[in-house]
Amino acid sequence: MLSSKRTKTLRWAGRLGCLVLAGVLVAPPMALARNDRPGRGRNPQVVPRLPGGHQSYVYRGARYYGYGGVYYRPFGRGYVVSRPPRGFFVRALPIGFATLVIAGLTYYTLAGIYYRPAPNGYVVVDPPAGVVVTSPPPPPMVAPSAPQGTAMVTAPLLNVRSGPGYNYPVTATVNQGFNLTVYGQQPGWLYVQTPGGQFGWVAQRFTNMPVVPVPSG
Repeated sequence: MLSSKRTKTLRWAGRLGCLVLAGVLVAPPMALARNDRPGRGRNPQVVPRLPGGHQSYVYRGARYYGYGGVYYRPFGRGYVVSRPPRGFFVRALPIGFATLVIAGLTYYTLAGIYYRPAPNGYVVVDPPAGVVVTSPPPPPMVAPSAPQGTAMVTAPLLNVRSGPGYNYPVTATVNQGFNLTVYGQQPGWLYVQTPGGQFGWVAQRFTNMPVVPVPSG
């Protein structure tokens, strides 16, 4: 049971939309709405292939795959983005996690998923009580398809992200001059395969593929 003082602190932080980090109230960088799970009230978010270098997990007989803080489960001929359940165990935290101290308890978080230390690793837990935060939604559906062309990287170093937006985690980087195989598009973003075989999203303006303006009206 949390002490009365800790409970009051959490409630106060929740009203302010803040986290308690090392005893100081700060605005959370990102997190996930408590009930924001793929497939709940919307279509499942599906990708045709897993990113290269993913990790494989089994939890209560169900198979999961993880990469860059995003988790997937087999779904039809592809994989659905899926939030791991409470109690899900990992031996190592994903790259890019943030450390939070809330009411004296240490949490680790990335892409809206919270972890707590456990013997020989970490377990997924519910977001701390009283904390209301938001996060980018899971990557949009990309149906399996034939390549749509290639795009050459024009920036000195281009980030590959788990979704089409700068607030998604970086899963890989590609150097200038490398060609990316394009499999899908969102406004201003390309779903590509890197020369190393990884799949992800890159900002189109940092490639030689011209951005087509979206008609207004």
